[in-house]
Amino acid sequence: MTSIFRALARAARSQMHPKMLLLTLLPLLIAAVLWGGVLWSGGESAVNAIQHFLSNSSLASWVQSAAGRVGLTQVSWHWETFAAPVLFALLLVPAVVLSVIVIIGMIGAPIAVKHVSRAYPHVQARPGGGFFASVGNALGASVVFMLAWILTLPLWLLPPLNLIVPMLLWGWLNYRVMLFDALAAHALPEERRDIIRRHRGALLAIGILVAALGVVPTLIWVGGAVITVVFAPVFAIVTLWLYVLIFTYSSLVFAHFGLDALGRLRAQTPVAQAPVEKVLET
Repeated sequence: MTSIFRALARAARSQMHPKMLLLTLLPLLIAAVLWGGVLWSGGESAVNAIQHFLSNSSLASWVQSAAGRVGLTQVSWHWETFAAPVLFALLLVPAVVLSVIVIIGMIGAPIAVKHVSRAYPHVQARPGGGFFASVGNALGASVVFMLAWILTLPLWLLPPLNLIVPMLLWGWLNYRVMLFDALAAHALPEERRDIIRRHRGALLAIGILVAALGVVPTLIWVGGAVITVVFAPVFAIVTLWLYVLIFTYSSLVFAHFGLDALGRLRAQTPVAQAPVEKVLET
């Protein structure tokens, strides 16, 4: 538990560095162009399609009946007009978050790790994964995540599983992607696997904490869909920047935790280092 809090505190200091704050701009720009294009080309059509589905489904009559029983008949009129953009925003959240995680992993994480590694000069770099390995890991973990997300949807109808299951899934995805990127330039594959085996609980806890922080921009995203259409682009940009900021901070947390754990692992197994160093010298 101490190592978790230490990584969180060190990452907070690192995030305040001007270089790390500027680092959030490039992923923000990429995500804004990507999702701005999606919303501009198909956002209105998607909302209209959802609205049409809701107005012609059995859910419409159920809402009107339920509202009438509690004296809210007027509220039920055209309820799908308000529900459609909210539902669209909720459906879009997993894809947006997933894209931000991948973008941060590909672009932000290497820079963040290089910045953090200065605090761990005793941890020798032993590259265990390059750019394509990082992309493959992110895409593979994303596919597993999406399949698990779909397969566990029925559990979301059962409290408290509707809160526990999504957090566990996001926590798993966060540490699988971000720890790989954090250690790609310093840890051999067997070292990375050993760290996961030894600290799986702590890594999942950090991943869940990151997922909990991600609720804040999600609320802004959905709130913007409810409050106004005129300022929807503003809400979207703020939401994207918060996602980027949170996941940049997360990459710093995993970098601090991973490099610290790697240093302690090598200190505990000095004999195992000699063959590796000999191989690297040849």
